[in-house]
Amino acid sequence: MTGCRRKAGTRAEPSAVLARGSRVRVTGDGQDSERAFEEFVLSVSPRLLVIARLVCGDEHRAQDLTQQALVAVYRHWGRLREDPFAYARRSVVNANVSWWRKHRREVLTDGEGLDYAVVDGADGLLAARALAAAMSGLTYRERAVVVLRYLEDMTERETAHELGIAVGTVKSTTARALRKLRLSPELATVDAPERAR
Repeated sequence: MTGCRRKAGTRAEPSAVLARGSRVRVTGDGQDSERAFEEFVLSVSPRLLVIARLVCGDEHRAQDLTQQALVAVYRHWGRLREDPFAYARRSVVNANVSWWRKHRREVLTDGEGLDYAVVDGADGLLAARALAAAMSGLTYRERAVVVLRYLEDMTERETAHELGIAVGTVKSTTARALRKLRLSPELATVDAPERAR
């Protein structure tokens, strides 16, 4: 790799490789593993970024969380053949939890300028922005539960396992989050057919 200073005989840090968008080099399993990882990154990056955006509510931190998760997958690629996306998704959620534990006193973003998904037309964009604004009123745990339960379509048990909390906590957190979303003035402006989607 050009422009990367490192000691002779050492391997480049995976984050540097992914950050520059260079070709990913995976040692050990050869060319098949290298191609498989590249295909994995290309196929899951958009979905992982949407999850990160919804969980954290900040575009730049979502990009960082996604990149950190892909670096973690890269480091453990040889052992993650069964379900590397689950590992990446959990990495995103755990990294966000670690971040907010350190920065609890900061204010949540208002969701302005975040494009959470590919949407159809102006109505879809307005609905996505309304959802972003409504999600910003949730706590970090409530966001994580809503994203895993409804975007990722996980069961209560799977969500509890993913977040390392009890199933009862998932149920109560989901109920509290949905109550907040129902009462959210941002979502009240969205047409009823848009809300059903």
